Amino acid sequence: MNTATKLSSVSPLLFDNTYNQLFSDKLSLYYALSNYQQYLMQYCAVVVKRDNKKVLAFVPNQEDQTIDSFLDSGKPLNIIKSKNNNDSLCEIKSLKKEAYSYYLENKKTTIDNLVDSLEEDDIIIADNIKNKELVKIATIKDESFRSHLIGVVNVNESIQSMILTIANNFPQIPCLNFYILLDDNGYDFIIYKITTDVNIDLQNNSIDRQQKSFKHFVKKQMDTFFKKKGWQGYMYRHWLKGLIDDWLYNGTTIKQKIWANTKGFYSYRIEQYGLSNDNYKEFLSDKDYKWLRNINNNYRKLLRDKIQFYYNLQKYKQYLPEYYFHLVYHLSEVQVIDLNSPNRKSDFDAILELLKLKKKLAVKPVSASSGRGFLKLEYKNNSFLKNGIIIDRWELIQFLKQLKEDCIVSEYVEMHSEIKKYYSDATSTIRIMVINETANNPKIVAAYMRLGNKKSGQVDNIGCGGISILLDHENGNILNAERLINHKFIAITHHPDTNEVIQGAVPNWSFICKEIDKICYSINPIEYLGLDIVVTDKGFKILEINLHQELHKYPCYQQEVKEYFNNKLGLKNE
Repeated sequence: MNTATKLSSVSPLLFDNTYNQLFSDKLSLYYALSNYQQYLMQYCAVVVKRDNKKVLAFVPNQEDQTIDSFLDSGKPLNIIKSKNNNDSLCEIKSLKKEAYSYYLENKKTTIDNLVDSLEEDDIIIADNIKNKELVKIATIKDESFRSHLIGVVNVNESIQSMILTIANNFPQIPCLNFYILLDDNGYDFIIYKITTDVNIDLQNNSIDRQQKSFKHFVKKQMDTFFKKKGWQGYMYRHWLKGLIDDWLYNGTTIKQKIWANTKGFYSYRIEQYGLSNDNYKEFLSDKDYKWLRNINNNYRKLLRDKIQFYYNLQKYKQYLPEYYFHLVYHLSEVQVIDLNSPNRKSDFDAILELLKLKKKLAVKPVSASSGRGFLKLEYKNNSFLKNGIIIDRWELIQFLKQLKEDCIVSEYVEMHSEIKKYYSDATSTIRIMVINETANNPKIVAAYMRLGNKKSGQVDNIGCGGISILLDHENGNILNAERLINHKFIAITHHPDTNEVIQGAVPNWSFICKEIDKICYSINPIEYLGLDIVVTDKGFKILEINLHQELHKYPCYQQEVKEYFNNKLGLKNE
């Protein structure tokens, strides 16, 4: 047995708890450690809510399984709480079957009643862990983002080494406390849970996990001030901001604005949707859709930002852009974390050297959406370019140093040649809407492609002037193309800058849909998703997954989608 590094010999890392949600509970742990599944309990299913009912979401590769089949196979089933609120194993319940009877903690039950008796987020595992030894191993990061063990650790060196390897894979989190279950031989282990709190006796004045930026504090206060029943505070704030913008819009009369706003619509929807007193109830209003922000409940935590997206989808990393650096803004300074190096500490020169090698890089805020804050960096003809404009090396470094939010530096994903022909100066994406109502059967229900142009700049977002192309989600065929000009959709047949005819179908659509189905099943606690993908010559890449996507041209959605939202509204109004 070995004594680990003492806290007094470590100069701790100065970070807050922004990324601690990666390990906020055991469900999050399962996704965050997807690259280390051999060190986790065998998860079978998790209890999730769908339309106020509890259902079992089975883990990937077990979609044909049932609790009954697990029990018949003789596997020892246990039920654990997802929340990290207990440092012992007393929360574990056993699930057994004898003949045709089922027992939860020796109390007879039925399969029908079992799920109802469980709590949301309860996890069913196929491991007999009750009698194993639970050991805590604490780690802390130094200023180079390297992890160290704290205190005396009574496990062998191979386990210590693996714990440090896992901890080093999450350089953004200062402290990781591993609760592991040891086998009798002391050489094999299972990670039961990970917490990110700093133990009282291990706290150091250098670590202040309670610090919050002033900007974040103001947002929280605004959300609290604007909080309304059934709303997420910031969504109500967005609705109010949209009303202000609508009143500044000069394309409708005051009478039209009053009529539309009192019915929950922004006034430009009158022309977009063809609204009237006779038909407006047939449409999902802007206000109602924003009110439905909580469709995915607390499972939003699994894809809260691009960092969680990056870690939680590592099983399908071939379909993710390659992430190179994480720029962490903390205490008015930008720290550079190399995401592909054992020695995580890096600098801005390393970013520019990589840019010289790759020729193109993308920089995007960790928490942004709709193309906000996106930057395209290039190196060509011995010059650096930022969004197509030449900038010298010193200016580019100073720009990166002055970023005011966390950002990711990733590969710049190149489009398929059949799509690039329309317009090559901005990456064109496809938004795929997926609904997984049963938790075990995700379904693609809508898709549209977006093309960039000179007006939209480096992005393709429709709100920035991009072109919207409705697709047949069954076969990927292009149905029609439109531009949004002053809140009005104008039909087009050619790209306005290249004059290329917009027609045909998305390459490899059948393959894309098949893989998207697998990916959405792998995150099946999440019910409603909007995937932004780039079709490439080798397949596709997912840029991000939206958990409350914008709805463009609601009348164009199929009846299945409309009924889905109507059902959600009805349930929320109950």
